[in-house]
Amino acid sequence: MPASQGWGPAEQIAAEPAARGVDRTDPEAVDEAMRRLNAERLARYLTDRSLCSAAYVIDLQRYNPAMRTVFAFPASSREKAIELLTEHLPERSRPWVMNGALYIDIEDEGNGTLYVDWEPEALAVLDAAAGRRPHWAVQIDISGRIDGTADVRQLLELLLSAGGVAFDDYTNHAWSLPEIKNGSTFSGLGFFDFKNYRGGQC
Repeated sequence: MPASQGWGPAEQIAAEPAARGVDRTDPEAVDEAMRRLNAERLARYLTDRSLCSAAYVIDLQRYNPAMRTVFAFPASSREKAIELLTEHLPERSRPWVMNGALYIDIEDEGNGTLYVDWEPEALAVLDAAAGRRPHWAVQIDISGRIDGTADVRQLLELLLSAGGVAFDDYTNHAWSLPEIKNGSTFSGLGFFDFKNYRGGQC
């Protein structure tokens, strides 16, 4: 394209990570840069248009898709979960990476990272579903660059094949594998139902 014509919006957005000094070969770094860019654009948009009123609901999940998280609590052992993940995702481990957009790792209660931001109600639901407080979990972070629904379901079919439950960002429910596969709903939402979730209003 001749320099006199300039770049269109798509080219400007694609070039933004490099302009901010981000390594475009690092998916996580690119995701973070794009989230920051989207947040800045949204702030400018709201300022310019003054649309922040009770009459408007901003669908932030669609405008600025962020990293989403699912926790899996397999009924099988921690060692078995590691074995399954390593067998099916052999290219890299701890964290494992699936399709370049799902980042999977084992989180342990003992090192202080598991349950640190869980609400008491969610912990009570987990305790009741599992019969005890699990000391570890498989944390699955799904990039906002993809839908991720099919990938998460595929991964949970592997991890929960012997039983267990999963938690998503959108419901306070311990999801069993049959519920996930059958399309069950809780409080009007299915599992990992970010498309229908409305987490906040302007």
